[in-house]
Amino acid sequence: MIALAVALVLAGDHPNDTVVGNYILCVRRMAVRLEPSGESPMDIADAAKAYCPTARTAGLNSSRDVKGGTAISIGEMESGASFSGRSQVVVTRLCRKTKDCGLTSIP
Repeated sequence: MIALAVALVLAGDHPNDTVVGNYILCVRRMAVRLEPSGESPMDIADAAKAYCPTARTAGLNSSRDVKGGTAISIGEMESGASFSGRSQVVVTRLCRKTKDCGLTSIP
Protein backbone atom coordinates (compact mmCIF):
# COMPACT_ATOMS: atom_id res chain seq x y z
CA MET A 1 0.00 0.00 0.00
CA ILE A 2 2.76 2.46 0.91
CA ALA A 3 4.73 1.54 -2.20
CA LEU A 4 1.66 2.24 -4.32
CA ALA A 5 1.15 5.63 -2.67
CA VAL A 6 4.80 6.52 -3.28
CA ALA A 7 4.60 5.42 -6.92
CA LEU A 8 1.46 7.46 -7.48
CA VAL A 9 3.03 10.55 -5.93
CA LEU A 10 6.23 10.28 -7.95
CA ALA A 11 4.26 9.80 -11.16
CA GLY A 12 1.45 12.22 -10.36
CA ASP A 13 0.35 15.25 -12.32
CA HIS A 14 -1.03 17.17 -9.35
CA PRO A 15 1.27 20.07 -8.29
CA ASN A 16 1.25 18.78 -4.71
CA ASP A 17 2.45 15.38 -5.92
CA THR A 18 5.60 17.09 -7.18
CA VAL A 19 6.22 18.76 -3.82
CA VAL A 20 5.78 15.50 -1.91
CA GLY A 21 7.85 13.70 -4.56
CA ASN A 22 10.66 16.21 -4.02
CA TYR A 23 10.65 15.37 -0.31
CA ILE A 24 10.84 11.66 -1.05
CA LEU A 25 13.69 12.21 -3.53
CA CYS A 26 15.54 14.31 -0.95
CA VAL A 27 15.24 11.47 1.56
CA ARG A 28 16.49 8.94 -1.00
CA ARG A 29 19.49 11.12 -1.88
CA MET A 30 20.39 11.63 1.78
CA ALA A 31 20.00 7.91 2.46
CA VAL A 32 22.66 7.21 -0.18
CA ARG A 33 24.99 9.70 1.47
CA LEU A 34 24.39 8.26 4.95
CA GLU A 35 24.50 4.57 3.95
CA PRO A 36 28.26 4.12 4.56
CA SER A 37 27.59 4.63 8.28
CA GLY A 38 26.57 0.98 8.50
CA GLU A 39 23.49 1.77 10.57
CA SER A 40 20.23 -0.08 9.98
CA PRO A 41 18.17 0.99 6.96
CA MET A 42 15.45 2.25 9.31
CA ASP A 43 17.88 4.44 11.28
CA ILE A 44 19.42 5.78 8.08
CA ALA A 45 15.97 6.60 6.64
CA ASP A 46 15.02 8.43 9.84
CA ALA A 47 18.27 10.40 9.76
CA ALA A 48 17.82 11.16 6.06
CA LYS A 49 14.38 12.62 6.76
CA ALA A 50 15.97 14.94 9.33
CA TYR A 51 18.25 16.37 6.62
CA CYS A 52 15.31 17.39 4.42
CA PRO A 53 13.43 19.93 6.57
CA THR A 54 12.66 22.40 3.78
CA ALA A 55 11.28 19.72 1.45
CA ARG A 56 9.34 18.16 4.36
CA THR A 57 7.75 21.47 5.30
CA ALA A 58 6.78 22.11 1.68
CA GLY A 59 5.25 18.63 1.52
CA LEU A 60 3.33 19.16 4.75
CA ASN A 61 2.04 22.51 3.52
CA SER A 62 1.00 21.12 0.16
CA SER A 63 -0.97 18.33 1.81
CA ARG A 64 -3.07 21.01 3.50
CA ASP A 65 -3.58 23.13 0.36
CA VAL A 66 -5.48 20.64 -1.78
CA LYS A 67 -8.99 21.69 -2.73
CA GLY A 68 -10.90 18.98 -4.51
CA GLY A 69 -7.77 17.04 -5.41
CA THR A 70 -6.39 13.85 -3.98
CA ALA A 71 -3.92 14.81 -1.29
CA ILE A 72 -1.56 12.39 0.32
CA SER A 73 -1.96 12.44 4.08
CA ILE A 74 0.89 13.50 6.34
CA GLY A 75 1.17 9.94 7.64
CA GLU A 76 1.32 8.54 4.11
CA MET A 77 3.97 11.09 3.17
CA GLU A 78 6.13 10.21 6.16
CA SER A 79 5.63 6.47 5.66
CA GLY A 80 6.45 6.82 1.98
CA ALA A 81 9.62 8.77 2.74
CA SER A 82 10.71 6.16 5.31
CA PHE A 83 9.96 3.31 2.91
CA SER A 84 11.84 5.03 0.10
CA GLY A 85 14.82 5.79 2.33
CA ARG A 86 15.04 2.21 3.61
CA SER A 87 14.70 0.84 0.10
CA GLN A 88 17.42 3.14 -1.19
CA VAL A 89 19.79 1.92 1.52
CA VAL A 90 19.14 -1.70 0.56
CA VAL A 91 19.73 -1.14 -3.16
CA THR A 92 22.84 0.95 -2.44
CA ARG A 93 24.27 -1.90 -0.36
CA LEU A 94 23.31 -4.40 -3.06
CA CYS A 95 25.13 -2.30 -5.62
CA ARG A 96 28.28 -2.11 -3.52
CA LYS A 97 28.34 -5.83 -2.68
CA THR A 98 27.28 -7.37 -5.99
CA LYS A 99 28.11 -4.56 -8.44
CA ASP A 100 24.48 -4.82 -9.66
CA CYS A 101 23.65 -1.12 -9.67
CA GLY A 102 20.64 -1.11 -11.99
CA LEU A 103 18.23 -0.09 -9.23
CA THR A 104 20.27 2.73 -7.71
CA SER A 105 19.43 5.58 -10.08
CA ILE A 106 17.69 8.58 -8.57
CA PRO A 107 16.17 11.21 -10.87
